[in-house]
Amino acid sequence: MHAPYARALPPSHKRARADLIHHTVAEEIPQPKRNIPKGILAQLSTGLITSFLYYMVLLYAITDIDAVLDSNVPSFPLAAIYQQATRSQAGTVILLIFFTVDIMLALPGAYVTAGRMLWTLARDDAVPFAPHIARVSPRFRNPFVATLYTFAAITVLGCIYVAYGTAFSAFIGCFTILTTMSYAAAILPHLLTRRRFVKPGPFWMPDRWAYPTLVTANSYIVVFGVIYCFPYVLPVDAKSMNYSAVIVGGLTSIVGVYYLWKRNHGYSGPHVVMEIEEEAATSAIG
Repeated sequence: MHAPYARALPPSHKRARADLIHHTVAEEIPQPKRNIPKGILAQLSTGLITSFLYYMVLLYAITDIDAVLDSNVPSFPLAAIYQQATRSQAGTVILLIFFTVDIMLALPGAYVTAGRMLWTLARDDAVPFAPHIARVSPRFRNPFVATLYTFAAITVLGCIYVAYGTAFSAFIGCFTILTTMSYAAAILPHLLTRRRFVKPGPFWMPDRWAYPTLVTANSYIVVFGVIYCFPYVLPVDAKSMNYSAVIVGGLTSIVGVYYLWKRNHGYSGPHVVMEIEEEAATSAIG
């Protein structure tokens, strides 16, 4: 595997989805323009500290790196690390049970988050079958239909993994590219328009810090977007090829065509409710 790709991909997966859950609850918490950035900062800070401590323990526990790399389960070297750390089959199994339980507890939240994001897009008429997906279940009092669509999509991906692992790896691998592209779609216009079309908020960054940060972020996206499309190993064959570029290009083309079609067929965009400034509301009440 290419060294830059191998070293940059894991942390990219961590930060690529950092703000997803906060977008889904932005309309349901008080003062979102203040609390959403605080929530993202708290999540990233907590994740940084806990991940650093966890990985440090794992690295010190490794006694034979070749055994880890040559594990019987190449996609899950954690089992080999636990084996070396505990020197016990029973201890390894117990630690893996904790890992499995953690995943099982996280899955419902992932389903709900993905379903709420799909529901938000459908509510704004931005996806096919929007009237159906945007319905809120009167029985469950949540976007149950959108969650079912999410469940169906994840099930299809699971079937792809069973049928053809390379295709599944390509779908998973393009996740980082797609999320970083979504960031660039917001950051780059903000930079090119000299930040004229965004209303300053509580955490508005001064120009002397903002422009270097924006340029660095976009440069990172461009450079590593190319690196993430490199093949995993050399020499390359049909099985080891990285098809992320094909999937990203195909999805971008499909979404672009759908956007152009939808734009000319009555798309009105989100219905934004204007926010009353706290100072004005306070003075009116007082």
